[in-house]
Amino acid sequence: MRRLVLALALATIASPAFADITTPGVDEGAFAAAGSESEAASETAHSASTGSAATASTPGHEVAFACDRSHLSGCGGTRACNDGTMKVVTYLITDGGDSSYVRDNCAASAKVTVAQIRTAFKRIPMKASALHIQPPNGETLVNFESIFYTDPTTIDKRIKILGATVDFHITVARYTWHYGDGHTAQTAGPGAAYPHQTITHRYLRKGRVSVSLDTTYQADYQINGGQERHLADTVTIAGPAQQLRVLTATPHLVGD
Repeated sequence: MRRLVLALALATIASPAFADITTPGVDEGAFAAAGSESEAASETAHSASTGSAATASTPGHEVAFACDRSHLSGCGGTRACNDGTMKVVTYLITDGGDSSYVRDNCAASAKVTVAQIRTAFKRIPMKASALHIQPPNGETLVNFESIFYTDPTTIDKRIKILGATVDFHITVARYTWHYGDGHTAQTAGPGAAYPHQTITHRYLRKGRVSVSLDTTYQADYQINGGQERHLADTVTIAGPAQQLRVLTATPHLVGD
């Protein structure tokens, strides 16, 4: 009788930062499996360092690291995938202990799906943009070009998903300005302070308004340093409201 042996990848399967993500309908099993794979790799790390085959906890299955059985044909080649991780190798082993190489692959990286990347992106902390208004101190004038701007934001974040390294480059797709008088505006840029202002609004009547700024983030990502791809999903972070008092100006005559 023969039985199949799957060699685990050395240093490939680490507990990912987002292993606890479980979004209904989005590859929950793949995220849940990461923890158990990480434990298996940890338990057999010593065997890998000594070049000996490790034994799995599952009865009837022996687990060996890639190319531990160095005398086998096919193990003389490269042990690493393009991302530097160890290959996953399958062997046939007889009851008498004889082994033969079957195949190897880079299955660890292949497990990462777009759905998992989308879920991870939505879990990355992103802050509301700081809203700046000129004139300052919470007051402006009727029929005056009030100035609005914020600080440019980019986020670079590296995480692990099922053993693969995923690099996110997060930028702002658009800003949505809520002026508090029923008017809103969307811009691609963050605006600027006086005298380089690009985003202004004119209030037509006096009173108090609540002004706020929403920031919509987008991301590009790379898996294990590969081709950069754009993620279709966005994340919008609503900013807190600021109270602005709109006043009317009263002219006064003054002497020379």
